[in-house]
Amino acid sequence: MPEVRVALILKMRRSRAGARASGRGLRAIGWGFLAVAVILGGLGVLLAGISYGELTRDLPPARDLAAAFGSPGQEAFRPVEFYDRTGGELLFAWKNPKATDARWYHLDPNGPILLPEHVVEATLAAEEDDFWSLADRHARQARQSFLRYLLGGGQPLETPPSLPERLVEAQLMPLGGSWDGSGRALRRLLLTLEAERAYEPLQILEWYLNSADYGYGAYGIDAAARTYLGKPASELTLAESALLAGIPLDPARNPWDAPEAAQAQQFRVLSEMLEAGAITTREYREATKEHIELSEPDGGAGSDAIQGLSAYLLSEFKARYGSTALGRSGLRVITTIDGDLQRQASCALETHLARLQGADIS
Repeated sequence: MPEVRVALILKMRRSRAGARASGRGLRAIGWGFLAVAVILGGLGVLLAGISYGELTRDLPPARDLAAAFGSPGQEAFRPVEFYDRTGGELLFAWKNPKATDARWYHLDPNGPILLPEHVVEATLAAEEDDFWSLADRHARQARQSFLRYLLGGGQPLETPPSLPERLVEAQLMPLGGSWDGSGRALRRLLLTLEAERAYEPLQILEWYLNSADYGYGAYGIDAAARTYLGKPASELTLAESALLAGIPLDPARNPWDAPEAAQAQQFRVLSEMLEAGAITTREYREATKEHIELSEPDGGAGSDAIQGLSAYLLSEFKARYGSTALGRSGLRVITTIDGDLQRQASCALETHLARLQGADIS
């Protein structure tokens, strides 16, 4: 029997040793998994950092927004100008002649605001019903879009650009180049977040109101009022404000080219204002019944009257950079055109045509 007892003791010892070895093995495996998780997590953070760096590498400073419109107190929308090859002779400026006297309207809460309140309310009703809290929404969209981009989804979340995004697109986004492609919308969103951190919402709204594209070379609410209605923005009625408010969303749907679509948009804006409590039921009814007298198109910017050199310059510019780039305040385009040679060629052409008209060529 002693032999059996010794055998059992030895077996128990071997079993305990095996259990201890198994425990050490499991702990080793656990530590191994933890190490792998830490390494993978570190690699994920590193990859995210590299991807974010690539996306933001060429981002222009958000502070450049202020510089686009001039020094404080002297802000103005400066139309795109096309110069000859020397940069000294102005060939053409993209601006509607009706908007020559357009002014800048400040939205300073501590100073006089000459722009009627319903102009601002109509713009927000047409563009953003949650404008004052957009920064939070943009932050959520940026996180979701960046995750999709990081995981290989490519395209970020498909959402229409907000009012601040359209401002950033027009005034800050580089023209063409490496910014084209699937990451452009995400870069625009990231740059918009930087702008929202740098500036107050009221300042962003002021810049947008004074620079938005209303079609026909009218940039800014005052230029739009003078172009379509023949009056400054300070004299706009509620109905007129609602009519103009939706144009920047699609400048082709303006009251000259698409009167029915423009009126439908006007009624939608008025309904949004009524629902938001910005206007009363009585004001809504009066505005929907108001007859609006439009001014007549006079062959200004964007019309068929643009011929020859100006039409060629616009065509080439749009082909390279898109129509949105025409809203870039202060943009100077240096062309390869020789101004003197252009005038000589035009003079020779006119002389030759005059001779043909006076000659018998039958």
